Amino acid sequence: GTSGTLRARFANISQLQLNTAVMGSNSVHLAGVDWVITIQTKMEGQIKYLSAYLEITTKPFPENWSSSVYFTIKNFHHNSFEKPYSSSYSGVQFNKHRASWGSHAFIKFEDLMKYDNNYAKDDSISMETEFTIFPS
Repeated sequence: GTSGTLRARFANISQLQLNTAVMGSNSVHLAGVDWVITIQTKMEGQIKYLSAYLEITTKPFPENWSSSVYFTIKNFHHNSFEKPYSSSYSGVQFNKHRASWGSHAFIKFEDLMKYDNNYAKDDSISMETEFTIFPS
């Protein structure tokens, strides 16, 4: 497989609009396509969550491109000593019908913004995904 790490910083977190995706500042080109981290806020019942996804942004999408991807999306504490908040995914099939995958309810927005949790600083967060791609 082909492995890579993608880091992104997201600013103005408190102003994220519901259901409106925001792309990470960086992309990485791996296995012939471009990858980014995207985030947005979503409601699940009465609770607001930060959603986080790994997404392929290559347009047009390569017709026969298909791969099985193993990845972990991490949200870092700004003091960096604590273990990041993370969610892992195994063998997700990415192709022209599924160019994005992750979690609608990655972390409660209230927990993300809570000062004592050290995730958000100056209204920004740092995220990373480590991933391995196996062509299928």
